[in-house]
Amino acid sequence: MPNNKQNKILTMKKITIIPIFLVVVISSSFQLQRENKFKPKRIKSEININVETLGLIYYLADSSILNEGFPGSAHLIRYHLKYFLKFKDHPTVILAKRLINEGILEASTTSVFGLFFTDLPEFKQKHKIDYSLYNNSEINELKNFFKQVQKFYIDSKMDVFFNSNQYLYSKIKSEIISTLPDSNYIKTIEQYFGIQMLDYIIVPSIFIPNYFNFGPQIKTKRGIINYYVLGPAYDIKIDSIIDIKSGVGYDDKEYIERIGIHEFSHSFVRFMDEEKYVKMIESISFLNTDQLKKNMAKGYGNNWKIILEEHIVRLIEIRIAKLSGNETISNQLIDSHINKNGFVYIKEMSDIITIYEKNRKTYKTFQDFFPILIKKMSEIKLDE
Repeated sequence: MPNNKQNKILTMKKITIIPIFLVVVISSSFQLQRENKFKPKRIKSEININVETLGLIYYLADSSILNEGFPGSAHLIRYHLKYFLKFKDHPTVILAKRLINEGILEASTTSVFGLFFTDLPEFKQKHKIDYSLYNNSEINELKNFFKQVQKFYIDSKMDVFFNSNQYLYSKIKSEIISTLPDSNYIKTIEQYFGIQMLDYIIVPSIFIPNYFNFGPQIKTKRGIINYYVLGPAYDIKIDSIIDIKSGVGYDDKEYIERIGIHEFSHSFVRFMDEEKYVKMIESISFLNTDQLKKNMAKGYGNNWKIILEEHIVRLIEIRIAKLSGNETISNQLIDSHINKNGFVYIKEMSDIITIYEKNRKTYKTFQDFFPILIKKMSEIKLDE
């Protein structure tokens, strides 16, 4: 659910289930500029102990999401949380609880902050964090919290936990590896947007609830790293122990490909956060009608910028499927996004986006075309 800090640092969201979308190489009729520039790119995967530790701290501090959103389920995270309940009153957890109540720490950002630091127990910042949407007091609070994470890691003996659960984590890693899309998956996305990124990394976590998926982006001197951080794709039954052999929730290839393209695509439209584009977006905010707000209330609230971004990402999912000759998948996505989930402007935007697709010599990237999209959307007539 959105909150007052939803635009902080990274755009990461819980994603609702959408139909299967398997990306294939785009046909020759799909006009792409600089075809040879875009090479197949392998998606990587990793277990990140920082993400695990921060996720544990967050849900020790606030289990309301689990209790309200997953009553009687989300067994994998619940099973492991119970072994750390004696640390619910640890100073780091108490601090986290206060920052959560103040809206400084969120479920959608806390875990992925770990990607900006070296591995615990060192936990030194290695990538720049954009604090621009925080005030000075909030920045100091976050920095103080980061200093306390190391103490929690040592006091709770997280190293012992990771060592004793090596088999579980190796199972998770092998499941993720079995689901990784082929190298043309990323090439297709990069061709459509006209931009190359440095790396794509999937990070599974047992301390993120089922069906939660985040798409953080880190800018480095060498280029942009896109992450897809996720909890299990499905719930598992646990009695006294975990039956690891039967699967632990990370081997659903269709789910990971489907949500992965959604999360990775958000990285290509993150330019929308820049001030000049924010003003463009605001200029067509009249399109954020009461009915649309009602449609979006459960997942995205009333934030017009986020609602528009979700429209665009879903639109491009549909367009790539159609241009790749996957009419069945394209129609499934249309039915899901428009009819079931209420993204009402996709139909009009589908007509507008063909201008981009047919004029790639003029519009090298989707970002180049974005002002045209806004201008055309400003001409949409609402029903009286």
